[in-house]
Amino acid sequence: MSRFSSLRSRIFLASAVLAVLSIGVALYVVNGRVTREAERTLQRQVLATGTLVDQLSTTRTHLFTAMAQLVADVLNVALLVMHGAAYLRLRIDGPVAYRAGRIGRAAAIVVIVLFALAGVWVATGIDGYRLTSVATGNAQSNPLGKTVVRAAGAWLDNYATYRWMVAAPVAGFAGAALAYLFFFKRHPLVTLCGTALAVTGVILTAGFSLFPFIMPSSSQPSNSLTAWDAVSSHRTLQIMFWVTVVMLPVITLYTSWAYAKMRGKIDVETVESEY
Repeated sequence: MSRFSSLRSRIFLASAVLAVLSIGVALYVVNGRVTREAERTLQRQVLATGTLVDQLSTTRTHLFTAMAQLVADVLNVALLVMHGAAYLRLRIDGPVAYRAGRIGRAAAIVVIVLFALAGVWVATGIDGYRLTSVATGNAQSNPLGKTVVRAAGAWLDNYATYRWMVAAPVAGFAGAALAYLFFFKRHPLVTLCGTALAVTGVILTAGFSLFPFIMPSSSQPSNSLTAWDAVSSHRTLQIMFWVTVVMLPVITLYTSWAYAKMRGKIDVETVESEY
């Protein structure tokens, strides 16, 4: 006799199969529900994490930008103070000249320290921009027709390509060091030349590092403005050239006349006799 021939056996078998199917369906439904819920939770967490990363990146960018602006602003002020103190030493004597020398030496130290700090920061802590492709030279200027990528240390690429550009940072350091050494010596003209060399070197260093970029875009690097994007038309450049040919000698003449009138040292007797 068959094992499932009796009604009781058939009922038992049907109940067992139904129980197994019910448990399987229940497990399938629960597993699907849990999986979907886990996927939604994970998606929300990923989105929240992405938002947090974007916020942290934005905060870091703003912080770095603020710190870079602070270093650049303090460096500019120190350059102007150093150069002004050197000019004051050239024009006057006495206690005021001595105080100008002390302030100028302090400013020279600040210039050297901040200039070196800015160089290390640019080399290791700030991503630079690298131009990877541009439009053809004969095409119409299009600021969007180029490709730019971010890369660590990219702002120093020009110094490897054009070795002579290294003269700019060297001049910045050398001029500030020369001014520091000569602020209390009886060579005020040498001190002024040193500060002028430092100012020129620092400004050229910034320009050489950025070239060919003029206005880098922090949001869309490929939309950055380069020297070729900002160039004027050929006709405009011709007009500007001839205006410069006419006006530059005029500006040179009246500037030379003004400095000739102001030459010499200023002391109490000079002020009392002229005013």
